[in-house]
Amino acid sequence: MTYAQRWAAAAAGCLPRLLERSRTRPGVTILMYHALSSGPVGLGDWCLLSAAHFRWQMRYLRTYFEVLALSEAVTRLQEGAVTTPVAVVTFDDGFQGVRDAGLPVLREFGVPATVFLNTGFVDTGRTVWFCRIVRALALTDRETLRWRGHRYALGSPSARRAASADLQHRLKQLHPDVVEQEVGAIETQLAPHAPGRGDPWRVLSSAAIRELAGSGLVEFGAHTDTHTILTRVDADRAAREIDRSIRATRDLTGRPCELFAYPNGTAQDYDAGTTALLRDLGIRAAVTTRPGLNTASTPLLELRRDGVGGGHGLLTFPAQIHHSREHLRAAIAAREHRTAARVTVD
Repeated sequence: MTYAQRWAAAAAGCLPRLLERSRTRPGVTILMYHALSSGPVGLGDWCLLSAAHFRWQMRYLRTYFEVLALSEAVTRLQEGAVTTPVAVVTFDDGFQGVRDAGLPVLREFGVPATVFLNTGFVDTGRTVWFCRIVRALALTDRETLRWRGHRYALGSPSARRAASADLQHRLKQLHPDVVEQEVGAIETQLAPHAPGRGDPWRVLSSAAIRELAGSGLVEFGAHTDTHTILTRVDADRAAREIDRSIRATRDLTGRPCELFAYPNGTAQDYDAGTTALLRDLGIRAAVTTRPGLNTASTPLLELRRDGVGGGHGLLTFPAQIHHSREHLRAAIAAREHRTAARVTVD
């Protein structure tokens, strides 16, 4: 049975209905994607998803959720008007694959999406630092890499994926300026071949952004100028990163920019000063990478998102977007509470 056939069987089966019945209240599930590819994915990365996987996921969403643009979902949350399970599709960073591989699928199923732009890379030929790591490892002929006392074997695809994951984790802990220097040094050592036109990490051009904005299906938000983790730099630099991105997004699309995504997006990657600045700059809603269901009580500048990547399969995707683990934990906790109450009464 092919992957598509397995997905069709799952979508027609009882699992989604069982998962949805366990939901205690309606809410908004925001999904976070990154890069899409219609061709071979090379080295591969969690952030890179095939167009075939994406297509079946969009079919699944259309079957079991009301799919809204983020701006519309925010309005529903503000008005307390979320009465059914709602899903929102978002893309971080603004890769060309959103236009090439994603837009045909969005059109096929009538699914709206929100793209968050790292505006400093548009029309420059450059891309986000972690993409440069993945690309260099995919294209190099070297068998080993030495970096800061670590030796990485690169003799197999699995070894290169492991090296990529470890390098990304370690680099993410460094100051953004140091990251830029270190990534450049790694690229020099690996001496990768030049990427081809099908490079999945290529950033959208201004022309492609205009095309997407004119499609009627895609809205845009800001994601900083250069994907800088905001709490790793001083307040003035963070403010410049945010302001430049908001202004550039507005100029590129010809529309107000009222949505924002925090780079990296954990609770440690933004603070009260960040949210206050976003509010002052007219940002209506901002998304994190903290998973969970959004309800009327979720702060609009700290919306939860569930990341979807190359590791999601036949069962893990439905389980995640229906928040089955959360429901199971809540059910277990409620049962334990009832049991404790009965023991107390007895």
